Amino acid sequence: MEKELVRARRNIHVARAISKLSKKSFEYKEFLDIFSHKYREENVKAALRDLYKFNREIKDIKGLTAALIIKNYHL
Repeated sequence: MEKELVRARRNIHVARAISKLSKKSFEYKEFLDIFSHKYREENVKAALRDLYKFNREIKDIKGLTAALIIKNYHL
């Protein structure tokens, strides 16, 4: 999952959204860990790959990530 997170952070919109969090990357990694236990890790990785392709400003990175994880879970 670390590889996908590094790749997703190369997207400028994702990097800016993560930097707006209070604890920055640490808080986002904890968030991803919680979801990887509830849903499968493959779904979290797929969501991070989708985030890398995102092409507009992200106001709520956690909400968007959760929505992408759940979308990939139901496929």
